[in-house]
Amino acid sequence: MGRKPIVGGNWKCNLDAKGAKALVADVLNGIDTAKVDVVVAPVFLHIESVVAGLKKEIEGAGQNCNFKGNGAYTGEISAEQ
Repeated sequence: MGRKPIVGGNWKCNLDAKGAKALVADVLNGIDTAKVDVVVAPVFLHIESVVAGLKKEIEGAGQNCNFKGNGAYTGEISAEQ
């Protein structure tokens, strides 16, 4: 059997903490992952709470990462952080 297709999505700069939790509870955890791998990328502020609420078959990811690492890069997030 070949690899399952991957379905991924992010929500750009949308949703507050309450909205992110509702999306996980009402939509994402209802996805049938039998035939697809699912990954979601919430905004940085909500990664921890979103990933904690996901069922184990759904993966979490970051939307972006500053390739230069730590430094004076206003508004950026680095992998080291």
